[in-house]
Amino acid sequence: MASASLTITIVLAGFCIMFFTPELASARYGLLLFFTLPIILRICYGNKAAVAGMLLNVIPFAVLLINEPLAPLLGIDMSLPGTYIYLSSLVFLFFNFCLPVAVIRVLTSLEQQSQLNREQSKKLGKLVKRYQEIFNNGGTPSFFCDQQGRILHANKSARKLMHNAPADCRFIYELFTLTRPLIAGETAEAALHSDSNAIYKIQPASLIHHKKQLIHCFDISHTTAADKKIGQLKRQHITKHYSDALTELKNHHYWSHQFPQTLAHPHTVILLKLANLKDINLQYSFSAGDQVLADAAALLRNQLPSSVNLYRFPGAKFLLSVNTSQSSTENIPDWLEKHLPVQVIQRTGKKELMFNLQWRAGYCSSSGFTSAPLLAEACAIALSQTTPNRPCEQYDSKVVKLIRQDTRNKDRVKRLLDEGSLALWLQPQVDQHHKITGFEVLARLDDPAENQILQPYQFLPQIEKNK
Repeated sequence: MASASLTITIVLAGFCIMFFTPELASARYGLLLFFTLPIILRICYGNKAAVAGMLLNVIPFAVLLINEPLAPLLGIDMSLPGTYIYLSSLVFLFFNFCLPVAVIRVLTSLEQQSQLNREQSKKLGKLVKRYQEIFNNGGTPSFFCDQQGRILHANKSARKLMHNAPADCRFIYELFTLTRPLIAGETAEAALHSDSNAIYKIQPASLIHHKKQLIHCFDISHTTAADKKIGQLKRQHITKHYSDALTELKNHHYWSHQFPQTLAHPHTVILLKLANLKDINLQYSFSAGDQVLADAAALLRNQLPSSVNLYRFPGAKFLLSVNTSQSSTENIPDWLEKHLPVQVIQRTGKKELMFNLQWRAGYCSSSGFTSAPLLAEACAIALSQTTPNRPCEQYDSKVVKLIRQDTRNKDRVKRLLDEGSLALWLQPQVDQHHKITGFEVLARLDDPAENQILQPYQFLPQIEKNK
């Protein structure tokens, strides 16, 4: 309101002096007020208002050039006896007091703002020095680069990296083996050109209000080496877990792992057992038995068709996976007799030992089995039914019932014996005159839970078989 009042007062005073004072000398004072208007407009409103005032002052300047008094507007004459003194006083007060006071006020404000800016600049300078000190002494190598990757500033840790770099290293790409441009917020891994074993994680900081790049470099050499070692140990563990050290064959873990992939193609699974390995171990030592087992595995690899998958199972067992289209279950015994090795020869110095290999085999078709353990169990059941005269047997689900029944009988007999249910019955012996001459002792098993007395033929075979 004060700015508007001052502006309006100057304009009205100028109009009144110029149009209501017929004396030309007095009217010129009104023109001087118009000429001061751009300064007032600039102080109060800004550059655009000042330029507008300059352009409008062309009209009073034209009146001044005409140098003729203007006729009083509407016939009103404001001339007074002391008009000249009054107007001179007005112009004196305006130029000597009003205008200087306005300029002093503006300049005072500018000086105060300048002083405040200097104080803020000092504080900012101290803050910048603190951050500069933190940046320089930070343990992480950091670079300040432009958008092209040119190194503008580097802290102490970063300068140590640059000492080993070429003398003309001016770009971040000349220091690290970067394969792609750096993007704010995305990390990259790179090695030093001067040391390929020094691996760093390059992390450009996300600067929102700055066009430059702040790049932090984290040394991950030890972490990378540890990761490699862990990866190597993991691979070794997987290798040990899925392979057999003695025969170098894939083991039962690997077969179980890849079993679901074989369900799409029916195949025959054969569980082989080296039946006389126990005798070889007892007669020649366990090391000799291990060597026989390793040699037998090598012979199996060489003599079996390449389409047959061979695995080592715990103990003296091997598992063969045969594609049904190549060999059906009906001729498995003949197929085994044709492909299984029968002898292993070991040479120790001048001595030569020959070992005959006695194989037992239980086999089963994979059709109907969706679990590797169940299929292996079926082959193991078939293997348990083999004898020296029948070394190869096919899995039969009826045999499982007999085995389970036999197991239940064995457990029943053992339980009754542990409970002290064995009873001795005395059967009298009489002569022709029906006189008792002695007693025959008979063994019986009393099973109160079943309310049954077991005869010798019902429990003696179990005892003899499982003693």
